Amino acid sequence: KKSKGKKKISRIMAVDNSFPKSLRLKKNQEFHSVFLYGKRYTHGCVTAFFLNNREKKIGISVSSKKVKRSVDRNRIKRLIREVIRKEKNRIPDNFNIVFLYNQREITNYLNIYEDINHIIQKLQ
Repeated sequence: KKSKGKKKISRIMAVDNSFPKSLRLKKNQEFHSVFLYGKRYTHGCVTAFFLNNREKKIGISVSSKKVKRSVDRNRIKRLIREVIRKEKNRIPDNFNIVFLYNQREITNYLNIYEDINHIIQKLQ
């Protein structure tokens, strides 16, 4: 078998910066309880709902009423997920958090990063 010049890259460094499924809010009931009983903090284009809990779990929500096209909603979710992946170690361990995108316009990575970073500083 001929090699096309691609080398396998070791994923040892990337393991710590992942956003594993064990850290995600997945069930509708979990989201509902955070929205219903949690506290809210808004900064810029992101609103965070947070609720004290035994473990750290993070959810992402982009409303289809605000952002109509699914392509745009998925892009915003990817941007938020990337920020969380990089900054997840700064989030306190005893919170369930849902990051909700609250604008109609699509913004860039830097704005989302700054807003989430500000919210994380408030949580500490």
